[in-house]
Amino acid sequence: MTSFIKLIGLASSVLFLLFISFLVFEQTTVVLRSQANVTSVDKNNSFLFTVPACGKAGSDTQPVRLNFVVLTNSGLGKGNVECKVVAPYDYKLSVRAVQGITDTYGKAFFDIQAENPGIFEVKVMCDDVVLNDRQKLCFE
Repeated sequence: MTSFIKLIGLASSVLFLLFISFLVFEQTTVVLRSQANVTSVDKNNSFLFTVPACGKAGSDTQPVRLNFVVLTNSGLGKGNVECKVVAPYDYKLSVRAVQGITDTYGKAFFDIQAENPGIFEVKVMCDDVVLNDRQKLCFE
């Protein structure tokens, strides 16, 4: 009877060790897969959008907010990335960084005002990578 109890104790110990090693292995692989900071900005996977779709031109109007999300090639947000809005000088756009460095989800946004009405195309650079998605800004 004592050998049976020893056998059950040994089996329980082995099962417990297997269970613990499984948990450690699974947690390690999840942590290694979810780190977004080790990869770079994917210029094809990131996107831009504006709110409102069209603003009023002039110096005393409410600006158009350019929002963008910077993603990696695996679709995770890339945090701590410095971004810039690039537009030709003759557009005479006033660009103000509300949040010029991306948060942990990869989001950043700028407020943009125009002196003259028109449609202006701007580019966004993040970590010296020009995003493929260009945004047209409308001012009436």
